[in-house]
Amino acid sequence: MALVLISCQKEEGGDKNAAANLTSFKNEWLNSKLDSVISKSDKNTVCYLFAKEELVQLLENEQLNKFRFVLGFTESRLDLRTVGVNGDGMQLGMINSTIIEDENFDSQINSLSSSAIQFRSDDEIISKHILNPETAYAYINKWNIILAGNGDLNDVISYDNMRINHFSIEREVMDNLSHLPNFKYLGVVLGVNPEGKLTTVMLGLNENRSIIFSANEGVNSPSIFDHTVPCPKNCYD
Repeated sequence: MALVLISCQKEEGGDKNAAANLTSFKNEWLNSKLDSVISKSDKNTVCYLFAKEELVQLLENEQLNKFRFVLGFTESRLDLRTVGVNGDGMQLGMINSTIIEDENFDSQINSLSSSAIQFRSDDEIISKHILNPETAYAYINKWNIILAGNGDLNDVISYDNMRINHFSIEREVMDNLSHLPNFKYLGVVLGVNPEGKLTTVMLGLNENRSIIFSANEGVNSPSIFDHTVPCPKNCYD
């Protein structure tokens, strides 16, 4: 993973290259015939990892307003990048993901289906994004079903025939995750929400890439989030 900081001044040199690279990354996703390049290659769930150190570096920027999770392709493989933006949507920095898919992580996802854990927060912004484990599993499992060819892929990834470009979430959610005990990685897994549309499931992971729970049951500090804003349909940020 690597954090690319983008100047708010006139773009020069590396800034131009970073912007051009992100544009190419996005366009490959937006313009590709996905049926021919996206498929469920094996039984394991794909997770996109972002290191705590790089997330915190973006969070230290006082201008940061939201995080965007941008869809694209890397070497013909579906990928995500995280971009920090200010209130006007100007890019402040970008983090490339590390992709993992293994049986251990897949087992963790499957265990969410029977979890009795509930999350709670008194913070209004945090609470509206909380996703309890059973619901998170349902989202992720539905996406895996779509990838296996059981559903209309193009409908799931689009609003009004316009392919989803990115998802946004407030900086407060990432700040909350970064303060979880033993938090080392943000893991992002794609899912399908109750509207039948693509979304992100965000997981707080420890150094072993295990989902962080403060207790095995009952009420926990939240470590799984969704309710991100897709563009389209909402591109105001």
